[in-house]
Amino acid sequence: MNKEIDPQRVIDEIYSPGNDLSIYAKTVYPDPVHQYRRGIRSNSFAIEGGAFGDEGKGEVLKRLHGRMTDFGQKEAVSIRWQGGNNTGHEVQFSPNKKFCFHQIPVGVIFPQTTGIITRGMVLHPEDAVTEINQIKATFGEMPGNLLIDSHTPLCLDTERALEAIVSGTGSTGMGIGSAYALQLLRNNLTVGDLMDEREWRNSLSNHYRWVEKTLSGHDIDLRAVSVNSLAGERRPVGTEQEFIGRLAGARNEFLKYVSDNIFDFLRTKWRDFSIPFSAEGAQAVGLHRDWGISPDYTASETTFQGIFSATEGVVNPRDVAGKFGVIKAYFSSVGKRRLPGGPLPQETASKMRDIFDERGRSTGRDRDIYPIHLPALKYFQKVGGYEWLIVTHLDWTAETVKVVTGYKDENGNPAPYHPYQSKLDKLTPVIADLPGWDGEIAGKAKTPKDLPENALRFLQFLSQTIAPVAYATDGPYEGQMVSWLDS
Repeated sequence: MNKEIDPQRVIDEIYSPGNDLSIYAKTVYPDPVHQYRRGIRSNSFAIEGGAFGDEGKGEVLKRLHGRMTDFGQKEAVSIRWQGGNNTGHEVQFSPNKKFCFHQIPVGVIFPQTTGIITRGMVLHPEDAVTEINQIKATFGEMPGNLLIDSHTPLCLDTERALEAIVSGTGSTGMGIGSAYALQLLRNNLTVGDLMDEREWRNSLSNHYRWVEKTLSGHDIDLRAVSVNSLAGERRPVGTEQEFIGRLAGARNEFLKYVSDNIFDFLRTKWRDFSIPFSAEGAQAVGLHRDWGISPDYTASETTFQGIFSATEGVVNPRDVAGKFGVIKAYFSSVGKRRLPGGPLPQETASKMRDIFDERGRSTGRDRDIYPIHLPALKYFQKVGGYEWLIVTHLDWTAETVKVVTGYKDENGNPAPYHPYQSKLDKLTPVIADLPGWDGEIAGKAKTPKDLPENALRFLQFLSQTIAPVAYATDGPYEGQMVSWLDS
């Protein structure tokens, strides 16, 4: 067992006048993605949210996958392994051009990349068609290729209506929990069921009637339940005929993307080390059903372990070369959780929401803004299994950067993070006020040595207490990222 690191000792060393920052600025690690190691599939990486979500994973995936494929000049594969339309992975191309991905993998923006919706996800067909059409409208066509695993569970308007029973419990209203729950109840439909030429209407009809009967026991009329839609405003589920009619239209449009041979495709591409391979996670370790705080957790497997089942055992996450956890230079997330010490002051939080548009991409809800909590990050790194950090939003200007370096219990003794609100409510934070930096200067950095000294010290602190920082983004555009990995 590794000896526990004392954060205050690390702070004292890093922020002492005797610390030669140039040594850290010049540090270069071998790039794990391309480094040959026995038992590791080089030319591959995966990203997961290292905190409570909303860390900028979509933009990070775009930049790392782009570099690995010479920005679309090589054949490549990029998978989404979990989640559904509760995801909002926004990528920025220019000041006037950006796109928010919900169900479609970000990798499809690259020519010669095949993006795969795996069986680890849950898919809303109508929203998928809407998103595909939005991609085509934005880019003129879909730049890459898209495949949908026929074994992917469906997440329909009926699943969204089922959430009406448990409304107000932290749900995004996208039916995600219901869709995953129906798998456990052995009562779900898959994309393959929708593609079945002979039985698809009967399958949908039986499903609709089961949900209708279930909701009627709670005095809820399925036809009248209003649900979200990516196409626009909320709409009622409608009658059985209306429900099936909408799906018939979506079915006809995305039939060409569905494959019953994803296993063979993945196995062939994974075995060929010359083909770049990326895996895109949604949500975060801190939103995992086991590691998150009730009710603010999601139903899917948000850690790298989800890759194994999503690919039918083809891709073992332990064999992925680069396993990156993405965090911000602060915490932000929607939900009811209360971390010890509470969020940042309202004035500061409001300013950051406006600057960085800190609102949920799927829900539009304001995100709470917290300082980084080291005990939580240590916990998430341990259970999430990431080996490298990617820190985003370094273009944040602050005179002082608060960091919660530890917790104390009611007796004043050191206490760890626990994923239970009842335990967190009894803890008192140990807070360190670190000197801040100018975000505008940070945004101009091209290499670590270009960063403001205090930004560099902050990253060195995270490297020594959580995991080595591989990249840090200092702005929303391509090129605004500094690296500690060799090229």
